[in-house]
Amino acid sequence: MTHLSRLIGPTAVAVLFLALLVPFPETIEIPVRVAVFFGGALFVTRQGLLLRERTETLAAVTTLTNENGRLVAELRAELERRAIDQRRMIHASRSAAVGDLAAGVAHEVNNPLTGILGFAELLIDGMTDDDPLRADVVVIRDEALRARDIVRALRDFANPRPPALAETDLSALVHQTIDLVRYSVERRRITIHEELEVLPPVLIDGSAIQQAVLNILTNARQAVDDGGRLEIAVRADDGGRLISISDDGIGMDAVTAQLAFDPFFSGRDDAGEIEPAAGLGLSVSNGLIESHGGSISIHSRPGRGTTVRIHLPAGGTHAIGESRGGEAA
Repeated sequence: MTHLSRLIGPTAVAVLFLALLVPFPETIEIPVRVAVFFGGALFVTRQGLLLRERTETLAAVTTLTNENGRLVAELRAELERRAIDQRRMIHASRSAAVGDLAAGVAHEVNNPLTGILGFAELLIDGMTDDDPLRADVVVIRDEALRARDIVRALRDFANPRPPALAETDLSALVHQTIDLVRYSVERRRITIHEELEVLPPVLIDGSAIQQAVLNILTNARQAVDDGGRLEIAVRADDGGRLISISDDGIGMDAVTAQLAFDPFFSGRDDAGEIEPAAGLGLSVSNGLIESHGGSISIHSRPGRGTTVRIHLPAGGTHAIGESRGGEAA
């Protein structure tokens, strides 16, 4: 029926216009021609109305399509936000549970550890340099010191302190932090490339951010083979500051990267090879950055290296310092 209705109008008009070619008696010629003219005018009007109707329909369909696309994009974004929030809630609950345990362990271990360290120091002071037992006692002391550092990390993880904010030149702070590991890195012929922009100072706790960056640099140094490369950059980013630390080391797969911030997660494989992110380092770093309202993200691929990005909110009003950069082999 639809196709038939579409054919009726053009057919009728064609017949009317063909009728103009047929000779009529003078008495009816004028009325016939007038009828043909008005018939053609009605047809043109009808086609115009159909065209407008179809244009309006097409516009409505386009609007609905765009609206559906917008709704789909909003739904996808909402699902992604919920997935991120869920991961954060899981991480927060897991960190809270581990934090409670860490606080108890740190308290119980600290007292006997202090005794071990104290008596080891007393024994060393009472030994001569050529005493055959001195080296063993030194090992006891050094391991006790290492255990004390772990206990302190446990305490910091369990009871994080609020940041003491002060205007800080972030690029200078990162440069000073790199200097702390520069000797051990250069000794392995690892190249350090720095791109530290001159930026206004930010309101941060300098010691906390330095600890976070140092933990990440330590992991990156462990992941890189001798003769490898580290790239550290500080730049403005979306109204804040971005610290980027990249290495060309062994990298991580997606599962390992998701677990990297878990407390006590170890990236050692069955062969004992060191992978990025072990122990409390990244967990502590994540807490320190989040206490500033910032965030840490990891981008890594097996065999292609790892990039850790720290985003911090901006603060301060004036630029200081001169640009630092270049390479150190």
